[in-house]
Amino acid sequence: DWSSDVCSSDLPTVPRAVAELATRADAAIQAAGRYVAAVHVLGELKDTIACDITATRAALGWEPRVSLLEGMRASVRSCLERGLPL
Repeated sequence: DWSSDVCSSDLPTVPRAVAELATRADAAIQAAGRYVAAVHVLGELKDTIACDITATRAALGWEPRVSLLEGMRASVRSCLERGLPL
């Protein structure tokens, strides 16, 4: 099931203050023209990011060929291989 890849309750939680600090650090780092994925993601851990394709499945009968996590990894890999910024 696609949701088991990214919507697991086994994921570690981060105190909101740590995530807020990471968000500020991420903004400063990006303002300097850099991107540090770990800092960016740490800042996002305070947010709820939901991916629900139920309506698409029902309306179109569509099923993804790869899991969300697998697709995201492939996208990042493709960008890196082509020298594109993330």
